Amino acid sequence: MIVMMTAAQNASREETGQPAKPHELAQGDSRKSQNATDCAVAGVDVAMTFPEPTDKIKATLTARFALAGWALNEAPSGGFTASRWNRCVEFENLDAAAAFIDTVEVRHA
Repeated sequence: MIVMMTAAQNASREETGQPAKPHELAQGDSRKSQNATDCAVAGVDVAMTFPEPTDKIKATLTARFALAGWALNEAPSGGFTASRWNRCVEFENLDAAAAFIDTVEVRHA
């Protein structure tokens, strides 16, 4: 629902210090809503960060281990450990952990 404000309502809002919302601006108002182009012109820099590929692999393997009932953790020595109940298995790297989960996870056809 779009609410159009009259010039009197805009003036009233300005007197109370409330800024007009973009969807409340009256037609013909000199102010306009800020969009992506306006932000770029104003010098606003939006930096996007993406996770490292190894972070995604580690997160995926952690989820696969969890779905199989295991917990995958980083070991202080730099490797990884997987544990379930009273069993603990150590891995040197994520490739070894992936090979292990391939053998123990249940696959549905």
